[in-house]
Amino acid sequence: ELAYCLACGGDDFLNKPLNPILLNARIKIWLQRADLANRLANDRADVENVILRMRQDSHFDRAGLRVLMTPLGKTTGDIVLSARRTDGKHYLMVGDFAGHGLAAAICGPLVADLFYRLSQKDVPMHEMIGQMNALICERLPINMFLSAAFVELDRSRGDMHVWNAAFPPVLLIRDGCVADRCPAHLPLLGIQPDLEVPQEAWGRKWLEGDRGYLYSDGSVETRSESGEFFGAERLETCIQQELFPGGELESLLDRLSRFKGTREWNDDITIVEIT
Repeated sequence: ELAYCLACGGDDFLNKPLNPILLNARIKIWLQRADLANRLANDRADVENVILRMRQDSHFDRAGLRVLMTPLGKTTGDIVLSARRTDGKHYLMVGDFAGHGLAAAICGPLVADLFYRLSQKDVPMHEMIGQMNALICERLPINMFLSAAFVELDRSRGDMHVWNAAFPPVLLIRDGCVADRCPAHLPLLGIQPDLEVPQEAWGRKWLEGDRGYLYSDGSVETRSESGEFFGAERLETCIQQELFPGGELESLLDRLSRFKGTREWNDDITIVEIT
């Protein structure tokens, strides 16, 4: 009976007739456990609030961007950074640290500080990626690494360059259709300390009316009740159907929610649109 009750999810077991001394001892133990759990929850909330404050940066440039972020918890391992160089070039980074939750979220402010400092100094994107990789290798545990896509957009010249480090393909949408995709061509950041980042990136012309889309793998790895993945092909179709003309990013989240049904979300979801 004890084994059966514990297997059903019970936390403890007492036989009848109850022994008052044993009952009081069990109550005392569970009150101590409850107090410890409350203190741990309060400490976690404090850490989460600190991380959220650290992620807020006055240098974040929202011009030409729409961002959808849906974390599993209060904090997320996904990160979106955006800055403007002194010459007007737009730098954008969308990343996903290994795992999710508090452990992954702690890593975000580390790379955010580097991103904004180097953007203000007009450091070339390939050098920034190299320094970010070295920083992750030096400061973070070996099991914490980063997949990310970096975009350098020069609207005045009509140029778009992308560096993709183990991130889902970056989409270029033209006239409401997928015109091109930039697949991953760099490894995860934080694995190789001496990673050589090429100066020449995946480059395309950026025309008036073009849009770019970057998304973390939480969207395409959303599962249905039968276990089927949502997948990149289905997401691209939804982008073309839902967002043109003038749809809201939240409509993609509605499609994902209907697809998963009663199944729980299994990862953070981030989708960024460049206009």
